[in-house]
Amino acid sequence: MAVAGAGFVALFAVVITLRLGGANLADTVDNLGELAAAALAGLVCLVAARRRTGGIRRGWWLLGASCLSWAVGQAVWTWFALEGTAVPFPSLADVGFLLSVPFALLGVLTFIETPSRRWSRLLGLVEGGIIATGFLFISWALVLGPVFRADGDGLLAHVISLAYPVADVVIVSIVVFSATRSDTHEPARLQLVALGLCAIAVSDSAFAYLTQTNNYLGSQLSDVGWVAGFLVIALAAALPVPARTPRGGTRVARSALVVPYLPILAAGGVAVLRMVDGDGLDAFLAWTGIVAIVLLCVHQIVVLNENHGLTVGLEARVRRRTVELLEREQHFSALVQRSSDVICVLEGDLTIRYVSDSVRRVLGLAPEELVGKAIVDVVSVDDLPPVEALFRQVVANSDRTASAECPIHGPDGAVRFVELTVTNLLHHPAVHGIVVNTRDVTDRRALEDRLRHDAFHDSLTGLANRALLRERTQHAIARSRRTGTHVGVVLMDLDGFKAINDSLGHAVGDDVLVSIGQRLATCVRPGDTVARLGGDEFAFLLEDLERPEEAEAVADRIIDALAQPIEIGARELIVHASVGIAVREDEDPAELLRNADVAMYAAKDNGKAQYRWFEPEMHEQVVTRLAVEADLHRALERGEFEVHYQPTVDLATLQIQGAEALVRWRHPEHGSIGPDRFIAIAEATGIIVPLGTWVLEQACLQVQQWRAAWPDGPPLSVSVNLSARQLQDPCVVDAVADVLRRTGVDPAAVVLEITESLLVKDTELSIARLHELKALGLRLALDDFGTGYSSLRYLQRFPIDVLKVDKSFVDSVHLGSEQSALTRAIVRIGRTLGLTVVAEGIELQEQAMLLRALECHGGQGFLFARPMTAPQLCELLERAAHGEPVFPTRAPAA
Repeated sequence: MAVAGAGFVALFAVVITLRLGGANLADTVDNLGELAAAALAGLVCLVAARRRTGGIRRGWWLLGASCLSWAVGQAVWTWFALEGTAVPFPSLADVGFLLSVPFALLGVLTFIETPSRRWSRLLGLVEGGIIATGFLFISWALVLGPVFRADGDGLLAHVISLAYPVADVVIVSIVVFSATRSDTHEPARLQLVALGLCAIAVSDSAFAYLTQTNNYLGSQLSDVGWVAGFLVIALAAALPVPARTPRGGTRVARSALVVPYLPILAAGGVAVLRMVDGDGLDAFLAWTGIVAIVLLCVHQIVVLNENHGLTVGLEARVRRRTVELLEREQHFSALVQRSSDVICVLEGDLTIRYVSDSVRRVLGLAPEELVGKAIVDVVSVDDLPPVEALFRQVVANSDRTASAECPIHGPDGAVRFVELTVTNLLHHPAVHGIVVNTRDVTDRRALEDRLRHDAFHDSLTGLANRALLRERTQHAIARSRRTGTHVGVVLMDLDGFKAINDSLGHAVGDDVLVSIGQRLATCVRPGDTVARLGGDEFAFLLEDLERPEEAEAVADRIIDALAQPIEIGARELIVHASVGIAVREDEDPAELLRNADVAMYAAKDNGKAQYRWFEPEMHEQVVTRLAVEADLHRALERGEFEVHYQPTVDLATLQIQGAEALVRWRHPEHGSIGPDRFIAIAEATGIIVPLGTWVLEQACLQVQQWRAAWPDGPPLSVSVNLSARQLQDPCVVDAVADVLRRTGVDPAAVVLEITESLLVKDTELSIARLHELKALGLRLALDDFGTGYSSLRYLQRFPIDVLKVDKSFVDSVHLGSEQSALTRAIVRIGRTLGLTVVAEGIELQEQAMLLRALECHGGQGFLFARPMTAPQLCELLERAAHGEPVFPTRAPAA
């Protein structure tokens, strides 16, 4: 805008100078103003071209070249004028002036889009010809004719004189034609460019006419057209570039239909004036008129033909559109009627105006029964208030959409859950109603309820699961804090359930769990929760207890309920349980469950089939147990274990037959830890397997050393305990064979001791494993005989070599009681079966003498020696080899 302002100031200065200045001053200012305006317009057009892309950029380049070409011609003209010499005609100035014309024409044409239709292109050419013919008629009558008839200074000068008005006619025709069309780039700018070029053309024509008629007397007001024209072009180029250049369509603007006739009407007016003045029409004007009439006829034919084509095309489009609409309507109707959704349209007062026929299939209702009813009369009474409020909100807001779920009663009384999507289209001219899309979600609701139930219930028993128990425990604790009541958790684990699964199969085990779950549900109050946590573990949440002791009554009922046999098919099974109780007021759910779990395992360790209350000491024991377990994993790697040996004595001669290997743990912080504190943990965690292999290897190396040191003495042997976990290990036979091979010990010098309780667990597997071990050449001993399910059948089936009588029988052997008689029977049975009988736990001389009298082969106990280290036992063997008494007792009498 600053450029336009400066240009119009210059234009004002030129006008004032032309009116008030002298001739020389006016010529100078006129020439310099024209030069400056043309140069300014050219530069601004070039700048505009740099800001654009594509064809429009080329158009601004061409307009810039046109303005600069005219400026060059004006510069030559101004040079002669400043020198004070007459400008020759023709001269180089005319070259610049005339070259600007084709640049301008090409630039303007670049702004016009090429029509895509053939008839549109032809119509454009005809209209351009009509406009050009009209302006040519006017120009010949007013300017071009007088110039043509004037005497010139030569042919070239005469041709150049004619070139100016001819070029002006062409420019005016093109810009008038293009400025009125809508299929142009940047139409507003093009109109300014057209205005500027027309101003320049008027000044050109006036100059040519005045020059040829010798009436041009120097700078005149007619010259203002040049300055004004170039300034308007500069203004058009300097306007800000729009973010998106508007583009017209290929249609012809309404104004373009009138424009071709205006030049013809103006030409007719000029012809009438000539006839009135008596000038008449020369041959050129006559032929030009004929051409104009022919072009008008052609234009009319083209327009009629194009209109016919448009009409035919429009009719075809209407037919296609009608068919499409019909197909869509049929498609929509089919979708609506066969849709799984029900579409309903309501009046503003919620009265049903229309309902799709799919309501028969989806909800079992007839459409005619619903039309005219209020929608709220169809919804269940219990859910009516929120649904009615939803409809009122939607009605009160245009374009509002809302959804809700509610039950609807069918004609058979069944309740179906539906999802309503309500949209306010009261303002829509084609609807004028509330559209309700109804979808049956009964199956989905049922599935969601089932999934929700499965997420919080055990799939086998139907009881609550761990997640639901934890959630309810958390709520119960929060409520107890407000009410001052107690929350109890009872945890129960079945004793020996694994044996049922292994012996009778998992199907029977599942039936047992289902039956137990049904019994347990009767042991609690209606508001309490029974949960299955997994496997054979159950939990009970007792809420709102007035006294903690109430939980004890539940534990008694649980144990009593399980005391009754469980009938599974033709079988009757007895299942017992270990129960733990924890009652607290302010603990979190995890801690309460953990305490009940600790109490339950305390009951299991205390003899099973009973319940225990949680006590803080139990938790400390668990923590200690975990610490021992963690240290056990590292103790074997750190070499913290050592093997002690307790001698076994021949009761007849009091000579050492061998020794039993006993493992001890030298803890770096807690000192010596007895087997009673870590063997059970090692058994439960599986560490007993590598630990037992290590003890066996140490014992084998030791007995081999003893035999090498005292080859003349009795053949010594070493006994090593084989735990239940080791015997169940499928690699136990290979592990023992590997130890025997690596140590090089005589297998006959090794005795593996198993406890009697192993004989009743996995009997067939135990028999197979023991026979494989026996095949390695070592001997087998049955430890603690008499404390379990003693049976002659076991002694006959298992490949036992040594029978070790438990200390409980040895303690009473000298008292003459029934227990003593049982001890005698055990020794007699062992000898009858050809087994070596060894008595454990001998502490009194009388016990040793009686056992010797019963012909018990060997003995072991504190009477002879306590467990000792390997060097200590070597000293004992060395003394015995030299005939020194090694035991603080006299030999039994012969």
